[in-house]
Amino acid sequence: MRVRASVLGIRVAERFFRSLVAFGLIAQEEDTCLFRALSRYALLQAMGLRPSFLIGINCAASDVEKEEGHAWVEVNALAILERHNPRGRHSPVFLYPSMIIEDQDGASVSG
Repeated sequence: MRVRASVLGIRVAERFFRSLVAFGLIAQEEDTCLFRALSRYALLQAMGLRPSFLIGINCAASDVEKEEGHAWVEVNALAILERHNPRGRHSPVFLYPSMIIEDQDGASVSG
């Protein structure tokens, strides 16, 4: 229940942010997954939750130059305000707070 209330608060904050972009008070370029993830992380932490901040790379891209990254936030291993689970498409390469994660081959790496 606490996570649901926090997610509702984040949605309100993000709508407010998008209205600032719509009125030209904030540059559109600042509305990126990195900016959203960092904002969500800060809000969730301020609400007393223990979020994790992740950055992942789409390793399924056929060309290294086409690899795309994505940043997102999880609470209790659940992605917050993502349409789809980012782990389905992106392999985490950075995790904060740092934990041990496994790469695609099952080898342990420090996150």
